[in-house]
Amino acid sequence: MREQRWLYRGLTGITLGLALLCGAGAARADAKSNVVNLGVLSEPYTLDPHVGTSGFDYPMLYSIFDRLIDFDPKTLEPRPGLATSWRFTGADKRNFEMKLRQNVKFHDGTPFNAEAVKYNIKRFQEAKILNDLDEIERVDVVDANTIVLRLKAENSSMPILLADRAGMMVSPAAVEKLGKDFARSPVGAGPFKVKNWISGQGLILDKDPGYWNAKAIRLAGIQFRFVPNATSLASAILSGQLDFEPS
Repeated sequence: MREQRWLYRGLTGITLGLALLCGAGAARADAKSNVVNLGVLSEPYTLDPHVGTSGFDYPMLYSIFDRLIDFDPKTLEPRPGLATSWRFTGADKRNFEMKLRQNVKFHDGTPFNAEAVKYNIKRFQEAKILNDLDEIERVDVVDANTIVLRLKAENSSMPILLADRAGMMVSPAAVEKLGKDFARSPVGAGPFKVKNWISGQGLILDKDPGYWNAKAIRLAGIQFRFVPNATSLASAILSGQLDFEPS
């Protein structure tokens, strides 16, 4: 199951990554607005990464949420994300230490730091939707930019797991403020933030000007249109109404 999710992420990451980083060079983004229009077959029931399981929501989640550890879409090898470095320490390699990227903020302006990571890991575990982080026994905040995950047993797959939903960082302040409404008004630390979600129609995302790597994101926004019929989706792409289908 984990391997299937990992492969799906890689395929999605290749197509979506081209759109996010290359803008109109990779997808036919509107020349005036520089907004790319994507069609998806399934509307997600939630955009809370810690409780969603559909798989069709990955293109949207990638846009909204940066992960602790990223991956190269071509090789699927882990690379720095919100964590700039990581290592297993201790004689038994049961301590997973991460150095976090500094001066990062969530879309609501609140800071990303070690306390936020600890909150996210605890929240993911308590959701009990996926068991990816069950091996974490304790989370220790060393300082604002350093965190250590104490593992029950050696687990070399931890970098890969933190490049998936378990590593998608949500704003603790937004979760506490919005409660169950967070599912439809998610707040992350990714390149795009939610502008509008219209049930049965689509999701509109705007580029976050405060994104830590904003210069690398050439698009001004992304519009996802929900088209549940595969034939209609193909027709919309061929006619130029949509740029492409990322999933």
